[in-house]
Amino acid sequence: MTTDEAMMDGSNPYSAPHSLPTSSGSPQELLTARVAAHLLAAVGLGAVVVATPLPINFAALIVWAILVGRWVRAQARARGGQAWAVELGMQLATMGALVLAAASAPGKVVDQVKARLVALPRREMTVAELREPSAYGLTIPLRYTVSAPDDLAGHVVRFPRANPTVREFIAAIETQTPLRHRFGHCGNGWTILWGGDCSFGLFFRVPLPVDDSPNSFGRYP
Repeated sequence: MTTDEAMMDGSNPYSAPHSLPTSSGSPQELLTARVAAHLLAAVGLGAVVVATPLPINFAALIVWAILVGRWVRAQARARGGQAWAVELGMQLATMGALVLAAASAPGKVVDQVKARLVALPRREMTVAELREPSAYGLTIPLRYTVSAPDDLAGHVVRFPRANPTVREFIAAIETQTPLRHRFGHCGNGWTILWGGDCSFGLFFRVPLPVDDSPNSFGRYP
């Protein structure tokens, strides 16, 4: 149709052609997109839960629980049946998998600290000397305290080498004396992914007996 013919016909030749109708997506496509968005939200909040300390991780867990409650109720109203159970199961499985994976992941701060090296002045040292590291030339790469009774002071500990790792240092002391170790952590520095932060250092002491049997050692005094 020419311009003149269009004008005689009463139509506007310069108007834009009509757009084809578009579809907002099938119900199945919308459901798939909604499920994917919910799973992505669970993964994002789960990452916050496992990688951040208190109270941030606890707040993220609360937000996730609130969202899951809303999503489950929406599914129950919209689709009924077992749709809400599927939604709840996927969310619990996703968060649970993230927490378990983070808790069992290698590279915790304690493991990193245990891999560091200790510098000993010699391979054999008494407990009394271990109690005074600076006085006897013992260098350990974190805060370190030995609380031992006087009757252990003269006990000799033999180390496998002059520069053992912290792990070997601990093992030598614990296998040759009743001393037991623990790492001091700040509660605000603990995460599921990285564990405790060891910010308070390494402590050795003889735990309290848990019963009357010989060599039975339990909690710290």
